[in-house]
Amino acid sequence: MLGGCMLGRGMLGRALGMSLLASVVWVSTVHAEVKDKSEQGFRVVVEREVDAERAVAYVAFYASVGEWWSADHTYSNDSQNLSIEAKAGGLFRESLPNNGSVKHMEVVFAAPGRSLRMVGGLGPLQEQAVTGVMTITFTESGEGKTKVVLDYRVGGYIPGGADVWADAVDGMLSETMDRYQRYIATGNPEAGTPE
Repeated sequence: MLGGCMLGRGMLGRALGMSLLASVVWVSTVHAEVKDKSEQGFRVVVEREVDAERAVAYVAFYASVGEWWSADHTYSNDSQNLSIEAKAGGLFRESLPNNGSVKHMEVVFAAPGRSLRMVGGLGPLQEQAVTGVMTITFTESGEGKTKVVLDYRVGGYIPGGADVWADAVDGMLSETMDRYQRYIATGNPEAGTPE
């Protein structure tokens, strides 16, 4: 909810009234990095600054995941099938046809407006003998702005070594957080197409 209305495609952008300006801010606040990688695992950290208060940024992350997550990174090819229940034991899940489903991650820590932690392997990592821990933190970074840091640590056994996966995961998570940032700014996660 933003100002009493649902965070739907286009509504957030109109409510914030930031299209062109947000694109300029977005360019200057992008940071992503493979912090560490070895055969046993890797750590990817992606930082974005969004034009929203912490509470709004937090709620948009989980409640509107189906609006900003890319369909290219789903099993159903439809991001509207995604949901995150932001409480301990809640799931980041995806509905599939014929009553199928995917448990992408499980929420193990939820501090509204501050932090969300989930455990699990995203996408093809789910098939590997690894554990992933994703922590998303939300901190004030100025008036009406929030710094969002996604820290994903993966460890375990992957044939050929986990290190060869680090750059691909970094790319996917960077794209994902770009979409989230644009969604907060404009109500539309697509590049160059503000509503």
